[in-house]
Amino acid sequence: MTHTSWELSLVIKITIAKFFNTCLIPLVGNPREENWFVEYGLTGEVYTLIVAVFFGEILRVVFYPKFIIKWVVRTYETSKGENSDITQREANMLYENDDVVFGKHLSVILAY
Repeated sequence: MTHTSWELSLVIKITIAKFFNTCLIPLVGNPREENWFVEYGLTGEVYTLIVAVFFGEILRVVFYPKFIIKWVVRTYETSKGENSDITQREANMLYENDDVVFGKHLSVILAY
């Protein structure tokens, strides 16, 4: 199994688990239809869960300080082109070993 196929498998499993956690579990926990479409009912609960899980994780990852600093430095050095004065090792460090791994962050969310 290659690294890419493993990551794809992980993303598919996380997506299925997230769907169960945010959509089906509240449905099973609230089986009476009369509570579904009232204020603060099932539809509002599912909508809130989906928005919180989706946007919360994206905002947490995008506003991660180390990610922002690396992105700014990469953009600056790339804009200099041939006149860039960083070594190949420094350039590799800017593009490798990001602490932002979506699969890892999503699996942490699912654990709670």
